[in-house]
Amino acid sequence: MPTKQADPQTLVAKPATRHQSPGRIGDMEKIKIGDPDVVASRIALGTWAIGGWMWGGSDVPSALRTIEAAVDHGITMIDTAPVYGFGLAEEIVGRALAPNRRKRMLIATKCGLEWHGEKVR
Repeated sequence: MPTKQADPQTLVAKPATRHQSPGRIGDMEKIKIGDPDVVASRIALGTWAIGGWMWGGSDVPSALRTIEAAVDHGITMIDTAPVYGFGLAEEIVGRALAPNRRKRMLIATKCGLEWHGEKVR
């Protein structure tokens, strides 16, 4: 049975919902990801540099403040991975979200990495 291919010229994006942070001018667009209950900010915070590896080290207090500020401004998705600083970025994300912010967040990660000494395979 032939399938009908969508015409990219006729596709229309669904309107995004918005988040207003206290004390902030403007708002953050939100998008649904798959299930209707899964909503994420259109902008995610990437944490590769927060891990410090290949970036000259990590400034943990600054990294914590960066994550807290992102959440306070409506970011609800954080991208991290075990390879970012050999797990340091994930530890920092966990510490920043631990007090009471984790329930509001989506965390994107990767898997399938293996460490052999100081190298990732």
